[in-house]
Amino acid sequence: MDRIYARWIGSIFTVIGVIGFFVQDLFGILHLHTAHNVFHLLIGITGIAASVLPGWALRYTQISGIAYLLLGILGFFVPELFGLMHLALSDNIVHLVFGALGTYIGFVLNTNQLVIQKKTA
Repeated sequence: MDRIYARWIGSIFTVIGVIGFFVQDLFGILHLHTAHNVFHLLIGITGIAASVLPGWALRYTQISGIAYLLLGILGFFVPELFGLMHLALSDNIVHLVFGALGTYIGFVLNTNQLVIQKKTA
């Protein structure tokens, strides 16, 4: 499941990163600019690479999940993200959703699969 998450999240963020260079307001909700786009491209390409490298997908899922949860929470308190980029409410919600999904898949779902595999072995 972690490989699927890494591949899909990586693909989504890569596409958003590329589109962001041409469109400033995605769906009229997400406001993208250069720093946002570069960050999305880095996260996206890393996710795609992690999905094909053995063992990397789980770490990518866990680390990106935690990072997005922290970014989503931090965005409510520091909306200018220390001068790096502006985080609107919609950005924070998206980050919290992806963060919750990543931490659930990386820590809960994956742990349950390992326990089931050990019991059947």
